[in-house]
Amino acid sequence: MRRLPIESRKRMLSKLVGSPRAGIIVNEHYEGDGEMVFQHACKLGCEGIVSKRFGSTYSSGRSKY
Repeated sequence: MRRLPIESRKRMLSKLVGSPRAGIIVNEHYEGDGEMVFQHACKLGCEGIVSKRFGSTYSSGRSKY
């Protein structure tokens, strides 16, 4: 699955997980202003956010972007 784009992997994961249950949930995807999403995450006290580019394949570790 690593060679598949992120949107395909997320679709497959959603089917596998199904409906949310204790401790397992597939996060929603948000498009748009990343700065606004980050500010809201900070206000909510979230630990952080993860950003992925549509069409991207999996690679371990941090990217240079």
